[in-house]
This record gives sequence, structure tokens and C-alpha cells, in this order.
Amino acid sequence: MPTFNKADYLRLTLASLTQQTHTDFELILVDDGSVDATPSVVEHFKRRLPIRYVRQENLGRAVARNIGLDLVSSDYILFCDDDRLMPPDFLRRHICALASDSDVAVVGWKRTILTCWQRDRLPLSVPDMQWLQSRHADIITELGHCDTVQLLNEEDIVGNFSKCIDEWCLGDERDNFYLPEAMKVPMEHGFAIPWLYGTTANMSVRSSHLGKLIRFDEHYSGWGMEDTDLSYQLHQAGTTFKFDASIINYHQIHPTGPGRAEDNAAARWRDLAVNFQHFCAKNDRWDAWMIWATMGRLGPVELQALARETERHSESLLVKELTWAYKELYRLRFQEKHQSNAFSLAPANHEAITG
Repeated sequence: MPTFNKADYLRLTLASLTQQTHTDFELILVDDGSVDATPSVVEHFKRRLPIRYVRQENLGRAVARNIGLDLVSSDYILFCDDDRLMPPDFLRRHICALASDSDVAVVGWKRTILTCWQRDRLPLSVPDMQWLQSRHADIITELGHCDTVQLLNEEDIVGNFSKCIDEWCLGDERDNFYLPEAMKVPMEHGFAIPWLYGTTANMSVRSSHLGKLIRFDEHYSGWGMEDTDLSYQLHQAGTTFKFDASIINYHQIHPTGPGRAEDNAAARWRDLAVNFQHFCAKNDRWDAWMIWATMGRLGPVELQALARETERHSESLLVKELTWAYKELYRLRFQEKHQSNAFSLAPANHEAITG
């Protein structure tokens, strides 16, 4: 678990870890140069959690994750973020899923939860705000006049986790890539591009699958793609991805940058565009180029159908020509970016954010 300047959210994440029914684990927490109260939060939980705490200067997410990997001494590795609330059976479910099959990476489901209100800074969608209005109409007007309101605290998480979820969970996480309903069941799927859905927000794997060769690419900077790249490496090495929607954690909605929500979101998509370019240039294959060229235009069902069809004919002249066309589109957009400095990557259904 890497962390950076999210002390208030980390406090709730660690509180949820104290309630796990499976207690034989070690938390490797890599602090990527936080300048907030993160060290004191860690100290607060030291007697209740088996934490191995490592601090480094701010070198980025990929470097922090690799430092964590180098310290792993267990058979199983679970990747989870510093802003995730975990139900009491979260670790047990991951371990059971890994133990039942020696050749899988287990990808869980993500939902969102509002634990702290910050006016104009949270990436809340219109449906999120409508849900808040319907569920908490009594306080929504009050929130609109407050800069910051802590809605859940450590005692709430420890005392009644289910009530916290019931009152403040907003629904499925958008970074599930709008997966089709068929993936929301605890079974394996024969998707051509399972690596696209493997994120380190909720994923476990046997340490033997990583070995010493599969690591996070430290050339990625800012937000996005370093975990997709790791999943791609696992896929190329023959790992099967098992999707299990019963293994849920809850993403605490938080500011994604120093400014207003709209500005932070724009900066993130710029980071993702640059990182996606690096991913495609590094992994010069039809599937990488296809994802880059069609992201935002095809939904998950259509994307999987295209990938399946392309995989069956991956050596055909048609697929080779399509791959060439995608790469040429990449070259033209990259050229356009340098001319206008306005190139971005964003899904077509990316909603305006409020709150």
C-alpha cells in the first residue's frame, strides 16, 4: 500500500484493517514523501496492526510500489490503496480465491463512499449529487455552505462498518471501466483483454507470479497506467485473471489534486494520455494499440467483442493493417499534441464533475 498526503483517509483505511477476520498478514506501507500527518496516523495504529512502515522522498507511485514488492516475504500479495475501506472478510475472501487456484490473479470489485465532504473539490458526478440529495436531504443544504465536514470517523468504522456503508456508499466505482454485468459474478472469464481491468486498488496474486522480473514501470509519472502495465505483464506471462464481485472495497472519494474538482480531473486525464502513449510505445502489439485507439468510443461489451475477434485473427493481414492504422492515428495525434499542446485522452461518457 503506497500512500501520499492522505492522512485523514488513511486513518479510516487502517481502522477497517483492524477489523479483519483474517489476522495473519503484514501491511507494507510505503510513504511516498508525505508532508501531512501520515507518520502520526501510522504511529496511532502500530499497536493494533502489523505495519512495516517505509518512508521515501516523493518519487512517485511506481517507485513506491516497487519498494513494497521488494519487502514482500509472503506467498500472497494483495494490492490495495490508502483510501479504501475494507469489509471484515476482505482479506479472507482474497486468500480463499487465491488458494483455490494456483494460476490466477484475483481482481475484486470497487465501490465508492463519501467519508469527508470538501466543497468544490470532490470528483462527484451528477448522479452522486442526486443520490446525496435523496438520501441525506436533511444535511445537503448545510453541506453546501461548509468547506469541510468529516462524515465518518475511526469510531464509526470500528463500531458499525455496515451502517457506514449503508448510509454513505454511492454505488459502483467508475474505475471499474463500466464492466458488463457478466463480469459481476465470482468466476473466471475468457476475455481477450483481462489485463485492462486489473488495478492495484483491489487485486491479489501469488508472489511467485511476479518473481524478480515483473515490476512496476517507473517511467510512468503522475496518475494512471502503472498498474495496468503490471497486469499486462502478468497476462503476457500466462497469468489468468479471476474477477470476483463479492470481494469489495470502498473508495473514499477525495480531492485528486490541489485545485477545484474540474481542474484536478483535467490534469489527471492529461497524465493518463501521456502514460497511455508510453504504454503503447512499450507494448507494441495489436491489443495495446486497439485499446488506445478505441477507448472512449466503445463500451466494455463492444471492446471485448472487438478484442475477441481480433485475437482469433491476430496474424491476418487485416489485423496487421488495423494495427498499422491505429499506430498512424497515434503518430498524428502525438504530432497534433506537440503543435497545439491540447491532446488529451478521456472517455466519451466522462461526466461533468461537481461538488
